[in-house]
Amino acid sequence: MTRLLIYSSSPRCRALLDGLLRHDEVSIATVGSREEFFEKCLTERFDKVVTDDVRMFMNGCNAVERIRQGQGRKAEIIVIAHDMSENTVLALLECGVHQYLSFPCSPTRLKRKLCGV
Repeated sequence: MTRLLIYSSSPRCRALLDGLLRHDEVSIATVGSREEFFEKCLTERFDKVVTDDVRMFMNGCNAVERIRQGQGRKAEIIVIAHDMSENTVLALLECGVHQYLSFPCSPTRLKRKLCGV
């Protein structure tokens, strides 16, 4: 079973992703604050962590290390955000983010990338 952690400060975005991705083969946890997100990363193991908070990777808080600190193996880090500049996307990938998906994105593509279905 794939375990996903979804972090967004937007309740609407969390509900949308949770509703779209939830099925028998996926276990989903959602959080609404950066503090909750890092706490979950420390206390539980996930296959993939998904966020729309690009700023946490750009402000020097060592987000990738904090995400992986509690993971026994490397969780795949996926950022979903509205179209951004090429430099921003490259910076995300260089700091350790595995994948960047831009909104708008088809529901089928999101399911395939995040759940493998």
